[in-house]
Amino acid sequence: MSTPPTTPSAAPETGELLHRTGEQLGGAIDAAFDAVEAVRERTAEVLASSGRAATRSSLTALHPLFRSVLAPRPNPLEGVGVAVGPGVLADTDRWMEWWRRGPSGEPAFATHVLDPSALGYYDYQARPWFRAPLDSGRQVAVGPYLDAGGCDVYTTTLTVPLVVAPGAELVVGGDLDMAWLEAAFLEQVGRRRPAVALLAANDRVVVSNTALLTSGSRVPPQLKDAVEVEVPVPSRVPGRSSWRLVALGQR
Repeated sequence: MSTPPTTPSAAPETGELLHRTGEQLGGAIDAAFDAVEAVRERTAEVLASSGRAATRSSLTALHPLFRSVLAPRPNPLEGVGVAVGPGVLADTDRWMEWWRRGPSGEPAFATHVLDPSALGYYDYQARPWFRAPLDSGRQVAVGPYLDAGGCDVYTTTLTVPLVVAPGAELVVGGDLDMAWLEAAFLEQVGRRRPAVALLAANDRVVVSNTALLTSGSRVPPQLKDAVEVEVPVPSRVPGRSSWRLVALGQR
């Protein structure tokens, strides 16, 4: 979707609303990425101290930080963890040391089926949230997507690559709390006109205030033509954010 000009019918206050909302959301996402980056730094320290003898049990040293990251409420993150590639750990080529907040609000280890021969195998190493940061070599926000076999809900994962050694890579990530994101978004834009949506780079709707654009869906072609104002969500790190806010004209 190309950035449309602001038409005369688009009230200036709509652009101001989108800019203000973008600043608020961008700052919160930057803070969430900071938390993921802190986990990446701690993971690098843990693996460096273990050397080639690092195993799954070595990653338990991350648990206090996981608790610290997930404890604050409200919190843009509801999950955080480490997903390894081949060659990182001495005892397995597949492991996710991932924690999520449960129904009680307390963070706990999230179990995944990582045996390729087992029913419900979660092949995370083939998922876009794992591949995108490794292929690009940079921080990436992946989603929204249905994490089938993982947390089994629509989510967006903030991901950071970590190269331990040549051919030994892993991904550190944080799952956005989509309920928190929707609440933060609606607090800024409200539930009435104008119709506003937060979009990912692939034109999927992250959140919106209209039933015309539901979370996880793609923007239909007929609504692309109805976009009157489009504003990027800023980040203090160049290239980190590919999200944008759009407002639809009255139809």
